[in-house]
Amino acid sequence: MMALPAIPDWQAPGVAACERAGLVRRSAAFADVAKVAKGRLVYLAMPWAGDLAVDDYGVGWDLDAAIAAGEVAAWHARALALLGVCAVPVAAIQSLMLQLDLVDPQLTPNDTVFWTGWTMPLQRACAVVAVLAVPGWDDSPEVWAVLRAAVAVNVPVLVLEDAT
Repeated sequence: MMALPAIPDWQAPGVAACERAGLVRRSAAFADVAKVAKGRLVYLAMPWAGDLAVDDYGVGWDLDAAIAAGEVAAWHARALALLGVCAVPVAAIQSLMLQLDLVDPQLTPNDTVFWTGWTMPLQRACAVVAVLAVPGWDDSPEVWAVLRAAVAVNVPVLVLEDAT
């Protein structure tokens, strides 16, 4: 298997090699995720803290965007649950944690080192990664990092085209 570059590049030869090997599918439906998962846990990946826009006040993180991302992730987890798939809506969990953190701020929303470390055990526990093809997914460093980690250990990655 060819190595994937450190920065998002869906045209890289390594991605094509992963597609030929059946590890990456760029156009998948919910039913495809259910078929590949076969009762195993699915990690829902999407742009998150490091990828969210600056808010209206110039703060380097947008609470409204985080809430919206969490809702999108939860909606997809629900849709997969209706197909019998147990999916981890990571963005929904992060969003709720950060909303609760507003009372006693201890988490840093755009601390990618912290959030990568926090999400890694969840990703390792999952047998499939489903990438939500929301705006910015293909340029997201966080989505790309999840893809690289998954294919490095032969975990299939499916991009859900119906993710808006």
